[in-house]
Amino acid sequence: MTRVLVIGLDGATFDVMGARMDDGTMPTLSALERRGTSATLESTVPPATGPSWLTMATGLRPETTGVFDFVTPTGEDMRLRPIGSRDYAGRAVWDVLTARDRRSVVLNFPMLLPPYPLNGAMTAGVGATPDDDYTYPPEMRARLNELAGGRYDLVVPYHDAEYDDAVRFKRETESVLDVQARVASAVLREQEWDLAWVVLAATDWYQHRLWSGTDGGAAADPAFWSRVDDAVARLLDAADDDTSVLIVSDHGFGANTAVFRLNAWLMEQGLLVPGGQSDAVADRARRAAWSAVRGAARVIGVHKVAPRLYDRGRRRRGESVLGVRGTVDFERSAAFDPGHTIPFGGIYVNRMLRPDPGARLDLARDIRERLLGWGAERGIAFEAVLPGEKGPSPDGVVLPDLLVSANDWSCVMLKDELDAPLWEERTFSPRHSGSHRMNGVLLAAGARIGTSGRGRGGGPSVVDVAPTILHLLDEGLPESMEGRVLTEILDPDFLLSHAVRSVAEGQGAAPDLEDGPDDEAIRKRLEDLGYL
Repeated sequence: MTRVLVIGLDGATFDVMGARMDDGTMPTLSALERRGTSATLESTVPPATGPSWLTMATGLRPETTGVFDFVTPTGEDMRLRPIGSRDYAGRAVWDVLTARDRRSVVLNFPMLLPPYPLNGAMTAGVGATPDDDYTYPPEMRARLNELAGGRYDLVVPYHDAEYDDAVRFKRETESVLDVQARVASAVLREQEWDLAWVVLAATDWYQHRLWSGTDGGAAADPAFWSRVDDAVARLLDAADDDTSVLIVSDHGFGANTAVFRLNAWLMEQGLLVPGGQSDAVADRARRAAWSAVRGAARVIGVHKVAPRLYDRGRRRRGESVLGVRGTVDFERSAAFDPGHTIPFGGIYVNRMLRPDPGARLDLARDIRERLLGWGAERGIAFEAVLPGEKGPSPDGVVLPDLLVSANDWSCVMLKDELDAPLWEERTFSPRHSGSHRMNGVLLAAGARIGTSGRGRGGGPSVVDVAPTILHLLDEGLPESMEGRVLTEILDPDFLLSHAVRSVAEGQGAAPDLEDGPDDEAIRKRLEDLGYL
């Protein structure tokens, strides 16, 4: 029976990898392209890790999953909290397969904290730490550590000040990449599976941290991309002749060239009322105190030698809140961004002041026109998407009224400073010179895949990945899926004998999830990665 192996290279783009594939630096990917097919894979709006990977896994757009970010607002006061595996609408492709008695192995997948029972194995990726219960079954964590020869690291927190040292950052990122690929390859050989999906996030950290630099930036270092190619080769060792292989990325990459203070602009427009500045100062102090304790813990193991000090610092840090609650008066502001992560702006019209959805949509349209006009006067190309124009949100889902980006996603959106310049031509920080783009990658080869070769143009979308996986596995598509089967990448003979079919069923029962780590633990990880 055929199998499907999906290898996720977070943030991979042909803008970087294309040249490395052509010059011989990445022979494994180049060979896959020659014997299969390739295309640019369009990301979600916004092109962010959380929504894109979940859209890829579910075949549902962010408007349906309800996930536009790592965090989501809750309640009338729009308090933000981190999103986990219990929070998205719909079910992932491995849930569909579990309901049909087929087996999946899912490794390092973002947004899957806490992990949950399935027919197979699961490990969470970005958002988890090695101290969390990040595996299903639980005993799998010990096996990962055993295969790694020590602690199995999930992430390199590239935004920590210690990674001002670019040499250290490269060394540790390459080490984590190598270990994750080696361990994943071993797991895939040990386990039975119909679907295996492995995400390697080092490509994202690397491009965020080193997109630009005196050495020519992320694209100019063949050594790293050679290691990425070696990692893919290791994973392909677990595939056989009956395996269809998909190499995918959730988004692309480009330079981070500017920052824009969205809430400060809303205040200038008379739409946002500042408030609680003293709370904001106290919140920053709590964060600084916890950061100091956390740094000491990493260096000297204070969480072991002085656990009460560590726990006290953790509690102090936990008293702080996600978002900008200390700087914005949410009761009196007509519109605001409650503090979404920096790749995009998510503006909400105050639901207490405008309970009618039509009135909120009208104000969102007005804000869009003001923002586009303000940008045009200054040579800034803003884009603003109105999710509300596509119809009402699913029950229980709170979507932004306006999604904002600028200059082809090259601008970072800051939310928590109201007294600084609205627009600055600079990177977000010295450790964040690369930003997400819409142009991810798709390479496919192996059983049931066509041989059209290089085709790095557009067409496929991340929402099409889950339906394509199911079709490659001879499974019907749940009618709820919004993506399509990518018939253009499939072998013509396979298509003639295997018609695309839908089945009148949901996407499988929602998993019964236990409580995961607290919000502070997840926020810490997002800060380490520069998203907050």
